Amino acid sequence: MRRILYLLGIFLLPLCCKSQDVREYIKVMTDRELYITGEKLYVSVRIEDEKQQPLDMSRVAYVELCDTKKAHAQFMIALEDGCGWGEITLPPTMHSGIYELSVYTRYMLNFAPSCFFRKHLGVVNLASKSPEDQLIWEETAPEISSGKASVHTDKSVYAQRSKVQVHLPEDYQGQAAISVRKMDMANLSAESAVQKQTYEGKPDGRYLPELEGHLLSVRESDVSSPLSQVRLGVMGLTSRVADGYLSKDNSFLISVNGMYGHQHIALDGYDAAGHEVPVTVNSPYAQSLPSELPVLKIGFQELPLQYRLLSSKLKEYVHSQRDYSQDFTVAGREPSYVYNLSEYTPMQSIREALTEFVEGIKSDKHNGQHALFTTYEESIGYSRQPALVLLDGVPVQDIEKLLDYDARKIHYILIYRGKYTFGNTVQEGVISFTTYSGDLPNFVLPENERLYEYDFPQDHPSFLAVEYPDDKSAASVQPDFRSLLYWNPQVRGNAVSFYTSDMAGVYEIQLTTFNALGEIESYTGYFEVKP
Repeated sequence: MRRILYLLGIFLLPLCCKSQDVREYIKVMTDRELYITGEKLYVSVRIEDEKQQPLDMSRVAYVELCDTKKAHAQFMIALEDGCGWGEITLPPTMHSGIYELSVYTRYMLNFAPSCFFRKHLGVVNLASKSPEDQLIWEETAPEISSGKASVHTDKSVYAQRSKVQVHLPEDYQGQAAISVRKMDMANLSAESAVQKQTYEGKPDGRYLPELEGHLLSVRESDVSSPLSQVRLGVMGLTSRVADGYLSKDNSFLISVNGMYGHQHIALDGYDAAGHEVPVTVNSPYAQSLPSELPVLKIGFQELPLQYRLLSSKLKEYVHSQRDYSQDFTVAGREPSYVYNLSEYTPMQSIREALTEFVEGIKSDKHNGQHALFTTYEESIGYSRQPALVLLDGVPVQDIEKLLDYDARKIHYILIYRGKYTFGNTVQEGVISFTTYSGDLPNFVLPENERLYEYDFPQDHPSFLAVEYPDDKSAASVQPDFRSLLYWNPQVRGNAVSFYTSDMAGVYEIQLTTFNALGEIESYTGYFEVKP
């Protein structure tokens, strides 16, 4: 019932938006204006209406960093109450110059691209030169503003790897972001960095707003075989299965609310007769490129920039093994039975395991095909309709092939009794097989089913702040060349703290917020780090 109401709201909302003339305006704050390739770009997003009030309609914001030829970085940010933030590492293939940062929602695609938020950012590639470089160097040190500082620290000078206490002004309003960065580059370009958002023309209504989460768009690979049904499976133990529904542009939309970050997904499609149809994923990005960009003119200090280059190359690769024992839910329900096959005698095939010790699953024919059945939830006997069968979260149609699969690779068999609704279909139970690795080892999918790596929206990623709480940690030989000491996209309270790095020099603290008129207000402060 909830699914039906959601779909009804999805289709009726464009009419409501049209009658109320809804307009989304985006406020964006970044951690800095100039970057080195290999560094992270941090972005904070706020969606407002025409009265500068938070607008909780779209649940996803799209971010692109483009030159005049292509997008070099793209990612999605999950929104809650109109706010969210995200990050991306700038690729080493980017040339030096000014890029355009554009931020928009899916609903805004119904209008001209002039309604997108657009801002200029500078990127410098210190590792290699390119014929596409648009950069003028001026070897001058960045100047500290002569204005009165409005953000204060407990001291003016700090040692390396020491704690800094920052006292924030009491009069800043609304959502604020704070950034603490080393002053080793200064943008000398005179061009305006932010373009005004303007709505032109009438919306065409092709793009549904993302009311609950990201809408994955899928189409058939071969236009001669029209799609009638699409099913999505997300690889991993937390089983997410969803059906798509046809949109106005004849692509299929799949609501994937609650999916975040980098995931492996499987898609399979069928025509009206039930025949398999290969599918492909549509890009969710507008890739609206600027017609021209100014030349980047910067002043700099040579040695600090080399340290920033070194810092961008000193990445920590943490390989954490995924724990598949934490979340066994499907559609919010716990399993009726859990079999941990590591506790049983290893079997050569799943067929043998089901015969020897697994109860509550029956293998039988349905419409001439092998199928698996679960027991009824509140009565004796097996259900008459087949269960939905998953392997590492991916729906499996060829049950005979699954029964011959090596059971020694299976870690858990999870049985869920009862009725489950996935899109337009109702399943009598769910049977989930989960391998130790979680990535379908040695299981070949059918031709119509494809595996994709897909980056879902980022859900409030945390800034990795290095701390030195004691003398032992401060004496570590691990180099610390951070030039961005602190980034907080949602400041709360009137004080923050962080630790300095090995980089000596002058640092700028910038607190950015918006006043009651929606105008940007910045509060700044400075301190120095000495060896």
